[in-house]
Amino acid sequence: MCIRDSLASVRWVRAADAVLCAEAGCTITAVHRAAAEVGLAFPLSFGAEGSAQLGGALATNAGGTEVLRHGTTRELVLGVEAVLVDGTVVDTLRSVRKDNTGYDLAQLLVGAEGTLGVITAASVRLVPAPVRRVVGMAAVDSVADAIALLARLRATTDGRLTSFELVAAASLDLVTRRLEGARSPFASTPVWSVLFEATSAVDDDALERTVESALAAALTAGEVADATLADSADRAAALWHLREAVPEAELAAGGSVKHDVSVPLEHWAGFVEALPRADGVRWSVFGHLGDANLHVNAVGAAALADEAASSASVYALVAGLGGSFSAEHGVGRTKTAELARYGDPGALAAMTAIKAAREPHGLMNPGVVLGSSA
Repeated sequence: MCIRDSLASVRWVRAADAVLCAEAGCTITAVHRAAAEVGLAFPLSFGAEGSAQLGGALATNAGGTEVLRHGTTRELVLGVEAVLVDGTVVDTLRSVRKDNTGYDLAQLLVGAEGTLGVITAASVRLVPAPVRRVVGMAAVDSVADAIALLARLRATTDGRLTSFELVAAASLDLVTRRLEGARSPFASTPVWSVLFEATSAVDDDALERTVESALAAALTAGEVADATLADSADRAAALWHLREAVPEAELAAGGSVKHDVSVPLEHWAGFVEALPRADGVRWSVFGHLGDANLHVNAVGAAALADEAASSASVYALVAGLGGSFSAEHGVGRTKTAELARYGDPGALAAMTAIKAAREPHGLMNPGVVLGSSA
């Protein structure tokens, strides 16, 4: 245990175990750099990684663009150091992958949004650093075709598919029309665009040949209307920009009512078709189709004028399809009513009991997750 006033250090890296221990104040980028120094990688990546801190990622169980291959933050954590409300310090920092000695307190604290304690450090698993990246974009006519391409790429790349992102025509149009320098690789805006990335720790062109072969088969099967592969790092960055800049483009268009949801892959096509159509409302749908999590944002003055109605329609669809109204952004204070409405009663009772037992006075992040009653 080593708690200090400044919690922004990498305490140790054990390359043989592929494990790193960093304090909560470290940015995700700082963790990336420390891993890279020993030829490894920390597979958590998202747009704000240069400023986002490890502690925040742990508290919210952050997702990002590599969940398809490596899982959420929760799946990268081996142990934590945390301070509970009574001053007790929990120290389960480990570099071993197997430790079957009772309750997994680290996993209780990860994703709890600071309501049970303050995480001060964590030991996280690392992976071999990728040395080859294949980034491409495909035009498809339907969500069903996108899911078919996902299955094909997952099977042919043998687990090396890292990211698989979906972008609706409305979302891509916002980016190319609102943001200077953004250019679609296609002659006309597809109904849906798929951005994918596969990575390998082996420095040869086998992965490129595999992806090219899979795309050719998808074109023959009619799953893909057009496709392009990035031939340089700059081109790869430009393709990623088309996906990552959607929130910025929505803001430039006047803002949006945001929804971060997940439903089983088999239901996504029907979900999109069931979104309510209204004058002055466009649905900007984009995100991590590979792990069944998309952002379904309502754009337009009519949507912004009645945010509650827009959200109610989305969340009702999600609940009816067995999904989650908050796939990766947590509950916070703004979605406590949704948790109370859609959460499983047994799970809610258990969470309330845990909170009452460990933090009965509601001092840790009051009002978060379980609302003002907790």
